[in-house]
Amino acid sequence: MTTKQAGPVEYLEAYGVLRERLGNIIGANDGDVPVPACPGWPVRDVVAHLAGLCEDWVNHRLDGYASGSWTANHVARYPGCTCAVILQMWAHTMKAFADLGDDPEMSPPARWAFGDAVVHEADIRGSLSAGRDPRDAVLLGLEGAIMRWRKEVLRSSGVPTLRLRSPDARD
Repeated sequence: MTTKQAGPVEYLEAYGVLRERLGNIIGANDGDVPVPACPGWPVRDVVAHLAGLCEDWVNHRLDGYASGSWTANHVARYPGCTCAVILQMWAHTMKAFADLGDDPEMSPPARWAFGDAVVHEADIRGSLSAGRDPRDAVLLGLEGAIMRWRKEVLRSSGVPTLRLRSPDARD
C-alpha cells in the first residue's frame, strides 16, 4: 500500500494546529518550568525559539539555520514576554508565513518549521507532564525529516534511494 506524500498545505495546517495545541498545553503557565531536553531553556525560551524560527523564515534570515547563535537570537528577541504574548506574536507572524513559497534549497518552509515544532512540543509536554504528542503530528514530522534527509544527504551523495517502512505507521 502506497501513501500520498504530504505537501506544503498539510504541513502548514499541521503547524497552525500545533501552535494552538501548545497554547492549550501551556495555558496560564508562567513559562519558567525547565525543559531538560533543551538545557538552559525554560518553556518560555522554547516557545520564543519556535516563534523566532517562524519570524526568521518570513524575514529570510536563514544564515546559520539551527546553529546555537541562530536559536539564541530567537530567545533574545522576546525579553520579559510571557508565553501567552509570544504565542500571540507567533500567530500574527504565521499569517505572513502562510504566504511564503518554497525555498529554492530547503523546499517548503512549513515542513522545516513544523518538524522542529513537533519535536519541541514533545519537549514541552514532557516538562509540563502534558501527555504524549498526537500520533499524526509525530508521523508527519518524521515524514518531513526523512524527505529532507533523502534529498540533502542521500541524493547529494549519489547514494541510491532508501525506502523506509514502519508497520506501526500505516492506517
